[in-house]
Amino acid sequence: MFIDYYYVLEIDYTTSESAIKTAFRNCSIKYHPDKNPDIDTTSKMQDINEAYLILKDQEAKARYDIQYFNYKEFYYQECNNQSSDESSKKDFHFSFDDDVLKRWMMNARKQAFTLAKESIKEFKELGVKSVKEGGKKAGEMLIAQVGVAILFSIIFAFSKSCS
Repeated sequence: MFIDYYYVLEIDYTTSESAIKTAFRNCSIKYHPDKNPDIDTTSKMQDINEAYLILKDQEAKARYDIQYFNYKEFYYQECNNQSSDESSKKDFHFSFDDDVLKRWMMNARKQAFTLAKESIKEFKELGVKSVKEGGKKAGEMLIAQVGVAILFSIIFAFSKSCS
């Protein structure tokens, strides 16, 4: 299945390399699990990573753009051949014959999947580490507060006995 990477990164096909990188960062932040704790954004993050891996590479982007324009033309023709009710329900299947691009897209999908899994793993590990560090600091603060309370109790008791 052909994926509209420009749509995924919320950009136009004329976007510059630096703007593609910026769009990747913006989408990554927008759909990051930290920003969406109640939503599973794994699939969206995989698509964002996959789109960036293809569009950041000049050769892959050039091959992709050829198929992208063919896809847009196919989609336009299919929409014009259907009534508005049918086109909203129909799933358009655009196939292309650039085997090199297909292989690159498949590799990008695998890399994106791996990146998403690693990100989730790191996110979970960071959460566990944060809880452990927070508990450790809370314990240290509790011990310090108990020590101060004992010290003040001794001083208070000593001042009462001297009076």
